[in-house]
Amino acid sequence: MVTADSTLTVTDLPPTPPTLTAVAPLTAIPVLLLSGTKQANTSVLVNDVLRVPLNNSTTWSTTKTLIEGPNVIQIATRSASNQDSLPVTVR
Repeated sequence: MVTADSTLTVTDLPPTPPTLTAVAPLTAIPVLLLSGTKQANTSVLVNDVLRVPLNNSTTWSTTKTLIEGPNVIQIATRSASNQDSLPVTVR
């Protein structure tokens, strides 16, 4: 009789946070273009709303409508298994 020992390790770590191309701190533009890099096979969420669907690209871009006054924007990536990265915050 032949037996084989094997070990299977599955890790499902959250993706790395996205990077964000520099954004001007003050603007009069009502719609802001957000872009940067991300891990392949992830989606991008802006303020917990899916803005870039899951894809194998390592770059991303989307727009965000601003309101008058201070705007706080949180951007995160999400893996295919619904693991979210830590957010990148823009104030």
